[in-house]
Amino acid sequence: MTADVSSELPSQSAGTPGDNIVPSGQRSNIRLVAVDLDGTLLDIAPTPSSVIVPPDVPRVLRALRLLLDDAIAIVTGRPIEMIDALLGELRTQIAQK
Repeated sequence: MTADVSSELPSQSAGTPGDNIVPSGQRSNIRLVAVDLDGTLLDIAPTPSSVIVPPDVPRVLRALRLLLDDAIAIVTGRPIEMIDALLGELRTQIAQK
């Protein structure tokens, strides 16, 4: 059973992360999304603790996780506890550098 999470993804006009990933109502052929945290999902900050997480990032990652049947991974050098604090309980695979 696959959940329809198209309503969770930002709208086309929003100009936010997740735009144009999968057209509304269609299934993706993407098998895995692996993304780096710092400098990709999040802007580089002067210190690790001063990073700002845009509000749409956790929501889009949760929607992608559902859309891709959990096939999403966060790549980072940060400790898992810090990732949980930044992204919430995303419950995805995390590859630490």
